[in-house]
Amino acid sequence: SEKMRGVIAALRSLYDAFMKDKDECEIKSPVCTGQPECVHHTEGRGIKIILDQSKWKAACCACNGYVEVKDAEAKEKGHKVSRHKKYEL
Repeated sequence: SEKMRGVIAALRSLYDAFMKDKDECEIKSPVCTGQPECVHHTEGRGIKIILDQSKWKAACCACNGYVEVKDAEAKEKGHKVSRHKKYEL
């Protein structure tokens, strides 16, 4: 959507500021290269949560891909969280 394109365009400067003081990958999967290269979104990239930096992790590209392939493991370790949480009453 047009709105999402605008948000994504604004992210570059936010990503740069977020990654500025990150010196290691925060995921540390078995394929980790150690060097943070990108921002991993623990709750995906939906328009309502993409700007929430509390849901970001500095990641190497290898780990960012790993959590997409190893879904259950990533959820268990907190690297992926469902946006569709069920709340207990």
